[in-house]
Amino acid sequence: MRPEIRARLAEAVRAAIEAAGQPPAMPSSRIPPSRPEVPAARGDLERIASLLASETPVYAAGLARLELLLTDGGGPLYSPDYPAALSRELGEIMTGLGVREEDLDRARARTR
Repeated sequence: MRPEIRARLAEAVRAAIEAAGQPPAMPSSRIPPSRPEVPAARGDLERIASLLASETPVYAAGLARLELLLTDGGGPLYSPDYPAALSRELGEIMTGLGVREEDLDRARARTR
């Protein structure tokens, strides 16, 4: 996967984390990330962003699933209607990326 695509996705994940921590914006056409769900899943989101910012190889299936999560306004990143759905989906994304715990540890160490 091209580094610029990984960087774009990592930045989108970080932007979602930041947006969920901000006060509600003035009326906008943008759907804000779920305020209850994103903080609860922040650790997984940060791990994914760190992994994408590293050079650790990942599978395209996980990247595709992550892109869908980031762009689906009715999905678990944006909807608070399904408690823990975001955490479950992030687990599936990490599996799809081919992530192992040691990969996450190395990625975190490289991006600090």
